[in-house]
Amino acid sequence: MSIGAGFFTVTVTSRIRGGNHSSVRIVTTTEITFRQRDSLPGVEGDYSAMTLRPHYIITALFILLLAACGSSSDSTATTAPPTEPAATETTAVVEPTVADASTATTPPEPTSTATSEPTATLTPIPSGSGDVDNAQPDYLDDRSTPVAVLESLYNAINSKQYARAYSYWEESNDLAPFDQFSAGYADTDQVELTTGDVNTGAAAGNRYYGVPVILHVSQTDGSQQIFAGCYTLHLAQPDIQAAPPFHPMAIQRGDLQQVNSDADARAILEQGCQGGS
Repeated sequence: MSIGAGFFTVTVTSRIRGGNHSSVRIVTTTEITFRQRDSLPGVEGDYSAMTLRPHYIITALFILLLAACGSSSDSTATTAPPTEPAATETTAVVEPTVADASTATTPPEPTSTATSEPTATLTPIPSGSGDVDNAQPDYLDDRSTPVAVLESLYNAINSKQYARAYSYWEESNDLAPFDQFSAGYADTDQVELTTGDVNTGAAAGNRYYGVPVILHVSQTDGSQQIFAGCYTLHLAQPDIQAAPPFHPMAIQRGDLQQVNSDADARAILEQGCQGGS
């Protein structure tokens, strides 16, 4: 490209933006002047026109643009958004309410009721034919003590359970056969048992118990009879019973006599019984 004498102007406008949306405009103007010369000193030839190659112009423009970019970069102030205060979790604490002492309900004081100690009394043998509301048991089978064995005997007789009554007796030659035994109670309605102090004896691994008794017998015809005397019970020591069958405490014999009054029966009861064999 051929360019004569003259010049051309390159203008670069830069804008710098500051905070609060303000800006400053900077204008840069560069002039390039070309002079026509007829000749160059020491150089032969006609230079009436100066030839400017295109890549010179492009290089000059590029340098000017780089300078302008450094000054024309928008400077933007970035303001961080305000930080919101962290949410504080609030926990509601409920304080327990203390009742006013003046309104508090005082539980009633426990009432202490004086009760008398139970008195040991002589009671009749419970009957199985009685009312179901009777506090006495309908069935009693206890062989743990001499008195318990006798109470179980007459519980069975009053219930007309003669086979069970027969089982409380120890087998011996003096024991009547079962038919004769049960027939002896054919006219018996109820028997009331009273026991006295038990006397205990021992001999060669055996224990014997003497129990004084009074029997008030009610007959089926309504008549009353009184008997008094002693029962002897026997128990072989459980520790020496190594093989079955086990023999529990049982009645060995009974020595009773009929009396006319309660006074006579009481006198016999107070005499007691021997606990020997």
